Amino acid sequence: MFRENCPLYMRDVTFKTETIDGETRRIVVLAFKKEPFTKDDANALNITRHLFSADSGEPFSDFINGSYGIAVPLQTLEIASAPDAPTAITLRDVKVSGVISVRKDKENPVLAANLAVSFPYPEAKELLYLASSVNNQLFCTFQVQQEELALTTPEKPRLAQPSLQESTTVK
Repeated sequence: MFRENCPLYMRDVTFKTETIDGETRRIVVLAFKKEPFTKDDANALNITRHLFSADSGEPFSDFINGSYGIAVPLQTLEIASAPDAPTAITLRDVKVSGVISVRKDKENPVLAANLAVSFPYPEAKELLYLASSVNNQLFCTFQVQQEELALTTPEKPRLAQPSLQESTTVK
């Protein structure tokens, strides 16, 4: 989605529930801000033509703000506190919201983007790390999550087992 160790500002952490197929489960929603939002970032989300000039590569001069639908497969998110720091937490089953909001800075020709991600409740130590990281810059690596295949071994043909039956004779 974005480059490895991409700097994002965590704006908010929200705890919610969602119902899927009649099952209610708790989820965590993180709101991130990406600034600057570059042409490469827009290209990764397939929204470049809405934001940047094909000729110059600069943001359109008359662009102010907009919201765009994006389609991102399920992700694994690794979060670190610095670009050279080891990964602090790894989150699986991360859904990127289907909409990204982009706005232009009033003073500079720079774009900023807001997006949200959600995932099932992690362990307590990961929740604590996330809650203490609000309003901080984090370095995030998004990777497309591989579907887990059920490992099945082919069943060996079973031979019919002779059954022993007790017989009693009554005289």
